Amino acid sequence: MKKFDGEDLIEIPYDEIRKVSLERIGDYEHFLEAGHGGHLQIHNYMLLFWRPILKSLPFNIWVSLAMRAFGQKEESWPSRNTIAEECGVTPETVDTHFKTLEKYFFAWKIIVKKPDGQNEPNIYKIRKNIPLLSPHLYKKLSPTRRRDHDKYIRMIQESAEVIIYDYDDLRDRTNAKRYLRYQPPYEE
Repeated sequence: MKKFDGEDLIEIPYDEIRKVSLERIGDYEHFLEAGHGGHLQIHNYMLLFWRPILKSLPFNIWVSLAMRAFGQKEESWPSRNTIAEECGVTPETVDTHFKTLEKYFFAWKIIVKKPDGQNEPNIYKIRKNIPLLSPHLYKKLSPTRRRDHDKYIRMIQESAEVIIYDYDDLRDRTNAKRYLRYQPPYEE
């Protein structure tokens, strides 16, 4: 036993740490294996850079909607009460914070009514592809987040995992060039 910062702690080699698995620890009878459907993949860019812009509750509402948009679907139909229950808030709070998702075009609510005027479940259109932050939104990030963003964009450029189009090229898709370019407006 060694003292670290005044505490008695055991030093464990990294090789031993890698052997430890949390998969069968705990008083759980059944497990859902990762990678067999029933889960939502969220791009790291969304988690690292959009979540601070959207804030926690709008982000959680987006997750509640997105997890129901299976495969290539871009819509889901949960009730306000379902979304509220999953986010631990009231339906009125969901309505208030949903406006943030609409502001940044991450979701759009379509109100559905029966011919007799009664409500049906809303249809929610969901953004599936995650846009890069505009220079204006980038400046809203903390200095630490901006540095991390710059580093992340450079990593994407170097790995060529993602194709980033120049917005001007998207206007004329026939001449759109595929290339990675770090956008100078992100620099201060």
